[in-house]
Amino acid sequence: FFFMAGFLYHEKQESALCGVHCLNNLLQGSYYNASDLAEIAHSIDENEQKLMMEAGLDGADFLKFMAEESGNVADNGFFSVQVGREQEINVSQ
Repeated sequence: FFFMAGFLYHEKQESALCGVHCLNNLLQGSYYNASDLAEIAHSIDENEQKLMMEAGLDGADFLKFMAEESGNVADNGFFSVQVGREQEINVSQ
């Protein structure tokens, strides 16, 4: 990524899409949208569920966790810090 003299990319805040805007502002371009980050969030959810099952955690806490909605993306567009971190790792590779 590069910075052109005199040009600074900035996305205005929409809804609760802070994570999308933050990543795009950091990368200085419109690289990601809510769908991209939602896909990452659901992948993290699946990995969390898999790890809990592999650890044999099948008690009340596990059942409660499995019944809950995603902890990594909300219907309003809010994404967890883990989603941003995962995308940051993907960009740096």
